[in-house]
Amino acid sequence: MIWLRTTVPLWLLLLVAVLGVGGTGYAGYNYTVTLRAQRDTALQALSEADEKTRRIQKQVQSAVASANAAKAQLKEVLDASPEVRDAATPEPVRVSLCATLRCK
Repeated sequence: MIWLRTTVPLWLLLLVAVLGVGGTGYAGYNYTVTLRAQRDTALQALSEADEKTRRIQKQVQSAVASANAAKAQLKEVLDASPEVRDAATPEPVRVSLCATLRCK
């Protein structure tokens, strides 16, 4: 036990241990606060993305319904006048459409 008399005093060891535990606790607390802030930011971004997705889905549904209504109306008009529906497309119109639609 001779080495106990020549070594560092006990109060200094306790002080170092307390500071070490306290520093580790503070670092852990700080890390937890940072993670919570990142989680809250990510949850907010997710909520905003979900809302944007819902708005886009409503717009797509509206566009599809509008397109279906236009197709039905076009079919009715063409069925009402079969001479127009069954006639060949004029060459200048075909060329213009193929230029726009990039026909092969």
